[in-house]
Order: sequence, then structure tokens, then C-alpha cells
Amino acid sequence: MILKRSAGSTAGADLSANVDLLVGQRRVEAEMMCSLAVTSLSAANRSGRRYYPNKLPTWFVTAGGLGLAVAERGKTTYAEAAHTVKLVDTHGAGDAFIGALAARWASGVPVAEAVRFANAAAALFVSTPADQKKAVTSDQVIRFLSERR
Repeated sequence: MILKRSAGSTAGADLSANVDLLVGQRRVEAEMMCSLAVTSLSAANRSGRRYYPNKLPTWFVTAGGLGLAVAERGKTTYAEAAHTVKLVDTHGAGDAFIGALAARWASGVPVAEAVRFANAAAALFVSTPADQKKAVTSDQVIRFLSERR
């Protein structure tokens, strides 16, 4: 998933100049682009460092229930562990993460804050029964985060 905060030109073969954030899901994009199996947060972190340098401003490697790695230009690559929750239904977890990340980041918060919010949103999402997922709100995510500090 590619996220761009502002519109830019798509002229030329290299589109990386038009990307602000790139999310690579471990089993598909990250492993394909980095030729590295993402089986741990450490591997996700290595994957981010392998692909990220000088290519994109910010690159994420999701690792499902393990968490994710974040590579942000000019900063140390780091991993953020997933929240421990009772797993109910994982369907749509990646979409919930990306949607929460994009919405929070587009509101102008720093990447690290958007990541913390999206990580919590995904945890809340996977611990919610399928018939109640549409009712998950940002207020619930904020409450979820405040209960885990």
C-alpha cells in the first residue's frame, strides 16, 4: 500500500519520488521486494533496512501478530511489537492498520504517533467479533491505548 500526503507528478519510470509511505505486508510485498523471509520482528527490521535506504521517505514492514518495523529517513529503523489481545477474527486486520495509519498520518501527526495508533487499531480490530467491527471508532482506539500505558 502506497500513501502520499500531497499530489505529485508521476512522470518518469521511477515513481518512488511520489511515495511518502510504503507498507509492505510480510508474506507478500516485503518478502518479494527484499528477498528475506519475515518470520520475526528482527527480520522485519532487517527487511526494512534492506529495501529502505535512499529509496523512500518511510517504509513499513508488517509482521502480523508480531508487530511491524518502521524505517523512516534520517531515523533509526525500529520494530514495534503487536499488542497482546484475545484473537477473535483477523479478516481485514491489514486494511484496518493501513486505514488507521493513513487517517492519523494525514491529520498531520508524526509517523511514530500514527504507527502507535494504527498498531492499536489493528489489535482492537482483531479482538472484535466480525459483526461488531464496523462499530470500532477512533475514540475506542484512543481508550485502548490509554488503558495500556
